[in-house]
This record gives sequence, C-alpha cells and structure tokens, in this order.
Amino acid sequence: MLLTGTLSAVAATFPVDDSASVVQQPSVQLKWRERAPGRRATTAADASTRVNLVLNTRPWAGKPAKIFMLLAPQAVRVTASWTTRGTLSPGQVQSGGRTLVFNGVVPASLQDLIEVTVTADGRELGTAQRLRFSYEIEVD
Repeated sequence: MLLTGTLSAVAATFPVDDSASVVQQPSVQLKWRERAPGRRATTAADASTRVNLVLNTRPWAGKPAKIFMLLAPQAVRVTASWTTRGTLSPGQVQSGGRTLVFNGVVPASLQDLIEVTVTADGRELGTAQRLRFSYEIEVD
C-alpha cells in the first residue's frame, strides 16, 4: 500500500484561566421579549450583563493561537451573544458549544469588556439556570 500526502499538525488545546474576570451582575432575571406591533408573540426571554473579562494567557504569550469561549450544556437550550470593546471578537454560542473569540499572536493577558445577552425559550424555563462559561486555547 502506498500512502502519500502531508500530515497536518494537530493543535494542542488547554483551558485558559479567567478567574480574574468580574461579572457585574452575576444573577440576572430573564424577561419576556417585547412583541413588535402587528407580529406574533415571541416565546423568547432575554437577560443581559457586563463582564470585565481577564484571560491569563501568560503561558502562551508570543505564540500564534486561537481562543474559544465555551458554554456548558444546559437543561434548556440557551444562546449567549456578546459585543466587545475590540480585543476579542463579538459572537454567539449555544449551550454545549464553543466559538472563536481570538485568533493571533497571544499577549500575556487578554482583557475586554463584554456585553452578554442570554436568550432562552421562556416556555422551557422552570428553575434558575447557572450558566458556566469557560475558555480554551489551541496553540499551533
């Protein structure tokens, strides 16, 4: 058997410490989304907060890498979307998923103020949900 081609390098993935981050309102109440005049009622409920995000990227400083935001699986489907001040990329992630927030040469610390909006189907909510966000880095 003859095998040809090149093998691509596999990126190593590591968790990123975000323990210095501060959530301005750690507990928020979902509110029913307002219905627009002339439209059907929506079942979506939203809540928003700000996060002073600090990622300790010192172990990978100076290396090219990708950083992802993860949202742990939930009992109900939850979508988080966010805007940033420009250090990290704005985006969206669903529960159980991950989304790219940085791609480039890593500084010793990444800091940004992010505005997070969480959306869920209000009909599915019965109890309080604790959302667990985390970050991981893939170094080439």
